[in-house]
Amino acid sequence: MKYLGLFLCVLLLGGAIRHDFHTSLTEMRLNPKEKVIEVSLRVFTDDFELALTNANSGQRVRLESKNQDTPLLEQLIDRYLKQHFVLTAANGQRRTYNYLGRELEVDATWVYLEIPLQEPLREHPLRGLTLQNDVFCDLFDDQTNLVNVFYSNERKSFLFNQKNKIQTL
Repeated sequence: MKYLGLFLCVLLLGGAIRHDFHTSLTEMRLNPKEKVIEVSLRVFTDDFELALTNANSGQRVRLESKNQDTPLLEQLIDRYLKQHFVLTAANGQRRTYNYLGRELEVDATWVYLEIPLQEPLREHPLRGLTLQNDVFCDLFDDQTNLVNVFYSNERKSFLFNQKNKIQTL
């Protein structure tokens, strides 16, 4: 945990285009009015391009390219996330989500998802859900994924890595 401050500073300030560490930051927020979980996932763009290139049978994927086939790119992103970012209900049923889009920064990409809540809202509707977050763990042995879950005035943080890919929220 002593590296958490450094980790967050580099994520927030951007850092260099080439980086020596591999990490992502996710925020999950319950929107009770819309009955959805809003997800914002921040990843390094070069790592994301590598993952998508691998998922695209080695054919180079560039997130910044205007010439990139956008429907194919969006499909690759959606498919990769459905394999590596999975929310599961207590009954074992995978939660479907809507891929809303992405936003590029200098060296990072924000990906936005929305997960509809299927049951009536209760006191803690996120409790008991299981999250698999092994984004880029297929690429890097040192990959860490920090997830902050916000509900009401509460925040819980979870750290995912090679040894800890699935956790109960």
